[in-house]
Amino acid sequence: MAIFALIPLEDTAATKLGEVLERDFAGKYFRVGTDHWLLSANGTTQEISAKLGITAAQVGQVIVYNIGGYFGYAPQNVWEWLKSNMTSGGVG
Repeated sequence: MAIFALIPLEDTAATKLGEVLERDFAGKYFRVGTDHWLLSANGTTQEISAKLGITAAQVGQVIVYNIGGYFGYAPQNVWEWLKSNMTSGGVG
């Protein structure tokens, strides 16, 4: 599984994206901050955008990018989720 970062550019897109993730990707995403999600899924950035309804403009303006590595300062649960999902092939 790949890890994707999802960043909505509008408040309405953030709300809709949260609803789609909960409905279609329960157990496969991690909310980081107020309006930033990490998603463990198969596919390309274009495929993920289409699956989430971003490409069809159903969700709103959202940037989707694939994460190849990570580093920084964050709560332990963020690092645990990333490590688990990047090494074990995802959850759920």
